[in-house]
Amino acid sequence: MRIALGSDIVDIVRIKKIMKTFDNHFLNRFFSDYEISYAKSKSNTAIHLAGFWAAKEAAYKAFGFGFAASYNITHRSNGKPVLNLPEGLTRPKSLDVSISHIENVAFAVVVAIFDDNDSE
Repeated sequence: MRIALGSDIVDIVRIKKIMKTFDNHFLNRFFSDYEISYAKSKSNTAIHLAGFWAAKEAAYKAFGFGFAASYNITHRSNGKPVLNLPEGLTRPKSLDVSISHIENVAFAVVVAIFDDNDSE
């Protein structure tokens, strides 16, 4: 068994500044339609986008593949975040993502478990 772990922390104030400066260009380049819609449906859009960005970066660190924006986050019906992998990655036996945020910081961790015979 091989365990891949990635984590990331994002300054929410920085995301707010980027959103103000680059608006839809920033959103459309780095986030999926689902992620944008979900974040905009909340009272604090930036805090959710920062959480998504932290999760994308954590996924990139865990898998070491592609570009962080190629990873996407959705949610199960119970609200748990789900990490959707880009094409070309070996699918792990188990995959979990956790996203947390407070006033000015978002944090995410990704854990993937692979069988011994899965390629790296």
